[in-house]
Amino acid sequence: MPLLAFLVALAVGALVFGTLERCHGAPRGRPERGVDVTYAFLGPLLVRPVTRGITIVVAVLAFAIAHGTLDRDTLRAAFEAPTWLDAFPRWARVLGILVVADGLGYFAHRLFHRGGVLWRAHAVHHSSEHLDWLASFRVHPLNELLGGLARVIPLLLLGARPGELAFLLPFLAAHALLLHAHVPWRFGPLRYLIASPAFHRWHHSVERDCNYAGLFPVWDLLFGTFHLPEELPERTGTRDRVPRALLAQLAHPFRRR
Repeated sequence: MPLLAFLVALAVGALVFGTLERCHGAPRGRPERGVDVTYAFLGPLLVRPVTRGITIVVAVLAFAIAHGTLDRDTLRAAFEAPTWLDAFPRWARVLGILVVADGLGYFAHRLFHRGGVLWRAHAVHHSSEHLDWLASFRVHPLNELLGGLARVIPLLLLGARPGELAFLLPFLAAHALLLHAHVPWRFGPLRYLIASPAFHRWHHSVERDCNYAGLFPVWDLLFGTFHLPEELPERTGTRDRVPRALLAQLAHPFRRR
């Protein structure tokens, strides 16, 4: 994303989500806001280009292994060849890829919570005790890289095309910001179909271990991790000792306990 477009998107996000949060009693200022703003800039300007490049390299290697060749022309022909997904109309392909990608993300998310290096990388995201839309940017590069690979590689091998969901990316990005917003929305009868801010706030609670899906709560319903009572959690954050400074957070996954 060009710098100007990113700055405009960030300003619009601040206006929209900041207004919504203040209407629901969120404070104007909070600790560690500067850290989250830095993450917001690091993501599109530095982290995402690097992780995207690594993902492309790993995806090509996985595709080459699956087809038993490193010949560029052969791989290109195999990549451009029709797949079984092409038999479905585009809306069905998009919906299917969304559901599968969210399912892959659900299981990857649960692995991140199992402990070790994966948890220490993910704990950086959970370290925000003042959850709001800006805290959604606090994602460790290792978390972003491995989480992306967990979706992209299986989808590629299943026959999905990387650009299939490109037109949905702005809506998915806005939904991710909304999930972390300081609003009590539960989405009423749609709460079992689409992840809501209240649903995700319980995931960030220090009191529960639940709600791993990023888009479709059906995964949590299927595997017994759904939790959405009428009230909101009293505390968000993590019991782990995660550093507050940016550089220390980036080093956190690689430190010995």
